[in-house]
Amino acid sequence: MLTTSNLASFLLVREGFRKHAYDDAQPNVTLTEDTEIKGTLTIGVGTTHYPDGQPVRWNDSVSKQEALDYLQHYIQTVIEPALENLIHVPLEPHQYDALGSLLYQYGEPEVSGWRLINRINRGDDWRNIILEWVTGTIMWMGKPLFWPRRVAEVLMFMGLDWRAGDNVPADSNIIDVVEAMKPPEKPKALPAPELPSPKPEPAMNEAQKKARSVQVPDNWDDYTDSEKVAWLNGDQKAKLPSKAVRAKAVIDAPNVKAEAPPKPMEDSKTFKGLSKKESGQEAVIIGGTATVVTGAMPVAKEMAGFFKSYDLKVILTAGLVFGGILLAVGAWRWWRGAVLAWEGRQEADAPKI
Repeated sequence: MLTTSNLASFLLVREGFRKHAYDDAQPNVTLTEDTEIKGTLTIGVGTTHYPDGQPVRWNDSVSKQEALDYLQHYIQTVIEPALENLIHVPLEPHQYDALGSLLYQYGEPEVSGWRLINRINRGDDWRNIILEWVTGTIMWMGKPLFWPRRVAEVLMFMGLDWRAGDNVPADSNIIDVVEAMKPPEKPKALPAPELPSPKPEPAMNEAQKKARSVQVPDNWDDYTDSEKVAWLNGDQKAKLPSKAVRAKAVIDAPNVKAEAPPKPMEDSKTFKGLSKKESGQEAVIIGGTATVVTGAMPVAKEMAGFFKSYDLKVILTAGLVFGGILLAVGAWRWWRGAVLAWEGRQEADAPKI
């Protein structure tokens, strides 16, 4: 659509809502069956014919929602096609709304012959357009009854607050009114001053380039920013702190293919072997600890009343058996885990993650 919802709101204000049918030539007369109709029977928001084409009758009545529905139907089926037919230049939505008000009041057959439409299509100066807008369209029955509506339409066309139209006296100059309501133009930005072009540096020979260069240590990238700044701010002779470099152990896995998709570490034979080796180490530590503690039992028996209630041979036998079992199992798991881990690396054919 060319128009917006503001057109319906504008027409509701300017036309008003009438629940019962009235004669637009004598709008204050209450109609009866015997009333002589001097103008056009109208109802709602300026409706003279219903969407089905039937004319308004003297005893008709409508709700406000029905009146708004009739209005919207008229805008879509009559006003919009008329604007497309009459206006051949691109306009802003609020300008189509203003022209829609004229078409709603006078109809396309009359408005199509106005010089106003030609001025808009020619792209005339806005002053000529708004002067034409109010020429010959404000009088009704010898009075300037339509002046507020024309002013409101002009303000809407210019993108200003159309609600001020009721406050503009009828003898006002419409151009002065618009000029007074237009926001002040923003001052144009001054052009930026032209800065002098930088002088090109003279070409340097190889000796000058070498003199201006700074030789940094080979391992420059291995140091922190603060260490680099400290070195650059010094006499460039101070040595950077040495970095301890520890070589990573190389894992022998001759059959691994780098391009092969990685496998989960948890599913590998190497992982299982390393896990068994680690648990064996823990068992050896626990078994050794139990053996040492058992060897200390004779001393502990003399010092603690708890142990005095048990025979020393029983305590020693139980402790040595327990510790020995843990030592043996742990040692075996340690050895077996190392073997499995080695076999896993030799058999591996893909990297692990």
